[in-house]
Amino acid sequence: MLVAAGFAEIKIQIKENAADIIKDWMPGSGAEEYITSAYVTATKPKGRPGIRDDVHRAVAVAEVVAATELAGGASGGDAEAGC
Repeated sequence: MLVAAGFAEIKIQIKENAADIIKDWMPGSGAEEYITSAYVTATKPKGRPGIRDDVHRAVAVAEVVAATELAGGASGGDAEAGC
């Protein structure tokens, strides 16, 4: 999932005391045998595509269209025709 989102250098480090913490959530359940806690770090190189890029593009386009309309640069029907 992180790779699909465009991240690189992904590191997952299980916390050493995870079981000690988790066993207190539900004492006697054994949850600490199935659940853990970890540090997850990654980098996303600038310009690297990811699964949310379409969302960012849509926001940028909407901002440009709104700014153009506010500035009076587009007339009612023309703004929609250009999208």
